[in-house]
Amino acid sequence: MNVWVALLRRINVGGKNVLKMKELVALLERMCCSDVKTYVQSGNVVFKSSESTGVAMGTVIEKALHGSSVNARVLVLGRAEFGHAIASNPFPQTEEHPNTLHLFFCRNRHTIQTLSP
Repeated sequence: MNVWVALLRRINVGGKNVLKMKELVALLERMCCSDVKTYVQSGNVVFKSSESTGVAMGTVIEKALHGSSVNARVLVLGRAEFGHAIASNPFPQTEEHPNTLHLFFCRNRHTIQTLSP
């Protein structure tokens, strides 16, 4: 089983596109995911699945959500991708104050390139 982190965007903002985390957990469990844990009403969820790629898992989750009338973008990352983000942190001083560090993940390199000056 692979450990995945799903980041759902466009949910629970201003009372629109509401998705309760209990419903998200149930949805993922119906998709044969296990050990599903959410973080507040953020749309961030950690789970285990036999799926081998984050892209495929994200597509499946997006389709399932759309079927329940929730329109969300889903980015699914594995341990290695999070490990790389941690190792690449250009602000080592944040280790003393981890709540001051904010990470942004993009779906593809094209997005990253368009953000660069």
